[in-house]
Amino acid sequence: MKYSREVRGIQTEVQSVLKRLARGESSRATRMSALRTLAANFTETEDLLKSINKLVESYRTSNKQFFNGYIAARSVRDVGSRKKKQPEASGQQANSTSQA
Repeated sequence: MKYSREVRGIQTEVQSVLKRLARGESSRATRMSALRTLAANFTETEDLLKSINKLVESYRTSNKQFFNGYIAARSVRDVGSRKKKQPEASGQQANSTSQA
């Protein structure tokens, strides 16, 4: 009797672990799919911008104001990623150095 209870307890724990693992794999697959979709959208957008750039190029000499405005407006700033690690706030740095 005691043995069967222990076995059932272990089976329950194993099933619980398997469910958690399955959820993790599912969320990983969802993230990977979203990243692929995002990358494809960026590629498509880049291609569209290149096509528009070719069309607008004809205005470089005939309508400089329009051309310059377009170039300024179409520049894309990638604020979503950091190239270097950002320093901590100056107040936090002062506290950490004064305590050392």
